[in-house]
Amino acid sequence: MMRKLIVLFLILIMVACSTKKPDIEKIKKELLTTDKTFSDLSQANGMNFAFTNYIDPNCIMLRPNGMPLIGKDSILMAISKNNDESQSDTLTWVPMFADVATSGDMGYTYGTYKHQSKGVAEEGTYVTIWKKDKNDKWKFVFDAANEGLKQPAPPVKKVVKKKAVEKKKKTTKKTTKTTTTTKKK
Repeated sequence: MMRKLIVLFLILIMVACSTKKPDIEKIKKELLTTDKTFSDLSQANGMNFAFTNYIDPNCIMLRPNGMPLIGKDSILMAISKNNDESQSDTLTWVPMFADVATSGDMGYTYGTYKHQSKGVAEEGTYVTIWKKDKNDKWKFVFDAANEGLKQPAPPVKKVVKKKAVEKKKKTTKKTTKTTTTTKKK
């Protein structure tokens, strides 16, 4: 009996050691490609169509000035209410980075986005968390975005009146003379 347990134990160890670890770099590239393909689909067929194809049923979405949207149905409803599916309303993004868990079945991407609606453009940043589904396809389970790529205002130039500068110079000279006089005593 003991011999059988030892043999079984050794077989289990060999199976565990022979399991290939996922190629993390390859999976990162795959996830970046998935995110880019998602953006391309949004541009070509509209946000609703693209989101329907990549969203996990239990997804959570955060947007500024609102409560979290929870679940595929509530997210798709919010998107369809807020967006015109015509060519005048587009959402595209550029993934900049991806990382994945050592298991290779969960990861995240972040990047920049541009949303154009009725002639108004909004740009910002986003982060998306992805998980592989039972069919080994990437689905997003969490998405958050915020505006933040507006051009900064030009620096404000200080305008100093000439008289104020001259007055400051005179005050500085008097202080220097007083200090010098005091040292001579």
